[in-house]
Parts: sequence; structure tokens; C-alpha cells
Amino acid sequence: LALLGPKLYKWAGDGLGENSLHQIIEGEPLKADEYEMFLADPGDFTLRYYLPRVWTTLEPFAKLPPMQSWWGVSTMASQALSFSSPDVVRAFESLFKAGQEQEKYVRVARTLNDDFTNLGFPPMSHGGAAAPFDVVSDYLRGMSGAMLDMYRHPDELLQTCEMILSRSLAGGAMALQSKRGNPKRVWAALHRGSDGFMSLKQFETFYWATLKKLILAMTDWGWYSLHSTKATGNSASSTSSNCPGEKPSPDLLLPTLKKPRKSSAVIPA
Repeated sequence: LALLGPKLYKWAGDGLGENSLHQIIEGEPLKADEYEMFLADPGDFTLRYYLPRVWTTLEPFAKLPPMQSWWGVSTMASQALSFSSPDVVRAFESLFKAGQEQEKYVRVARTLNDDFTNLGFPPMSHGGAAAPFDVVSDYLRGMSGAMLDMYRHPDELLQTCEMILSRSLAGGAMALQSKRGNPKRVWAALHRGSDGFMSLKQFETFYWATLKKLILAMTDWGWYSLHSTKATGNSASSTSSNCPGEKPSPDLLLPTLKKPRKSSAVIPA
């Protein structure tokens, strides 16, 4: 992380006190008026807009030409000049160095997971498959932006959730690569589907519609879906029961919170 200079993430000793937990900073890497451009070519948007807005060392990527301009031998030859800029070269070098550090971490983490498995502990999860609306809210529009989009840009928001659905399924497909564990388990935390964030109608339209498709697709593949939330989830709990009876219901880890009792007591000013 430090090598790439995150703009939307802070951790202990880097922007926060040494005894602090990491913190996510809300941002809007995808602007409200950029939905059409994003949906038309999410790969190009990610390279030239998203990455420069989220990572300090990758800001030079904003200078790169559109990816479709790389087509053709002669065209690519002329566009190659864009990659010779010193700051663009440094940006790619930072990615290379970050990849080397991540490789060291993965090598150790994979060994640790194998050790636990050999001791008889089943893998906690074989992959992740986040709710599409959460992906939009967490990484693209921010919570404020995503909530406003339900009113101002509902069609674009729904199209984006449908597009992300296929990518969420691809993330869950990691379970197919694991030889250990039965049944296959896919885990994800639910972030924005709380009763306090949206109405039941909004939940069913913007949140549950694609999440349900995600869960049913995984159960069709014989996977076990485990989704957890730390917020009140009465809407999620009741709506999830609408899954077809022949399919296993998703395991929703919901908090056992009781609504506060109404009181007629007068609180002194």
C-alpha cells in the first residue's frame, strides 16, 4: 500500500496514531456524470480515471491515451511514445515493486492456510462475492453518491450493478479452484443493505435484485453462500426467504438487536 500511496485508506503509523485501526476514506472516483463513459468501457475508465484518483503514484496514468487507440500495429507504435514519459515509467515501476511485495505476503499467507488445513481446520472461505450495490458504494461512488444515485441516476446505477454482477461471480469462482473443503463456501460482508440506509422498496430494487441473482447462481453451482452484516437487517432477513424452496437459503449473519422501547418519560433539558 505504501508503495502506491493510497488516497482513500489510512492505517496505523501512516496518517493515524500507532494504536489506531485502519480507516477507509469515502470518495467518489466515479463522478455522477461519468456513468455513461464507465459503462461503455470500464477497463479504460479504470486505467485512466479510477487508478489516478485512488493511488498517488498512479496519477500519471491519466496522461495515457484511450485504450482503443492502441489497436493496430502502426497506431500502437505511435501511441507507445506515451509510455516513455518518466512519470509514467515510475508509475509502472511502483506497480512492479508493489507486486513483488505482495508476492512475499501471499507466499507466507498461503503456507499458513495450508498449515491450518493440515491440522484439520476447514478453510473459512474459498472466495468472495460482494453484493454489486456494495461494490458501487464502496469503491466507485461512495456511500453518499450511491444513495443519491437511487434518486438522480437510478437507471445508470442499476446498469452498473448488473455489470458488476458478472465480476462478482468471477470472484466467487475462486471456490472451484480449491480442492479442500465441503461444501464450497463463499463469503462476503453486506455493507449498505441496512434498514437505516434505504427503504424496503429501494432495498428490493437496488440491493436485493442483483444480490439474489448472485446467491442463486452460486447455489446452482453447489456452493454455500455466507453473507454477514453488522447493521440491522430486517429487510435482508425477510426478503432472503423469497429464494425458491428447492435452493438452500443464504446464511445471513445478522445482529440480534432489539428496537428501543418507546418511553413517555420526560428528559430534562
